[in-house]
Amino acid sequence: MLDFSFTPEQERLRQTLRAFALRELLPHYTRWDRERAYPKEQVKKICVNRAFIGLKCLGAAQQTLDETITYVKTREQFGKPISRFQGVAFPLAEAATLIEAARWLCYKILWKRERGEPCTAEGAMVKWWVPKISAEIIHECLLLHGHYGYTQELPIEQRLRDVIGWQIGDGTPQIQKLIISRHLLGRDFAPET
Repeated sequence: MLDFSFTPEQERLRQTLRAFALRELLPHYTRWDRERAYPKEQVKKICVNRAFIGLKCLGAAQQTLDETITYVKTREQFGKPISRFQGVAFPLAEAATLIEAARWLCYKILWKRERGEPCTAEGAMVKWWVPKISAEIIHECLLLHGHYGYTQELPIEQRLRDVIGWQIGDGTPQIQKLIISRHLLGRDFAPET
């Protein structure tokens, strides 16, 4: 019989990162066979999975941006909505631009995969970049809500933790950058592992 009790550290992770499966918290219960770890048909699916991770992160960022836009239109300071201040409006414009660009990079992966074209480099680009910008966007929106944005009354702080979790899960940014550099430079000229 398997014991699925959590250590204090695993319990903290379980509560913080809702997006991870049980096997992420209890890796010692996962069987790993190096020879069959990633069959070729599975490697092709990794890029699509990374596109979906990117879209999931962007969904959290978009939802937070939409809620923040509604908030800054109604919150008043100095007799006018705070959306009228450049320091509030410009970060929202930057966030919308980044979300749109990242969404199209995710769509490009799905388009290339549908056509049977390789998309390993694009998958790695999405995996390291999209969770990063999504976390930055959510953080900026949290700041625009003030201290109230950090409370558990709003879902912003939970979204931020979830997106940060996706920066780690399914390959760290460093390994993704190694994949991209190998694609650009070739294995002979790319950094060694």
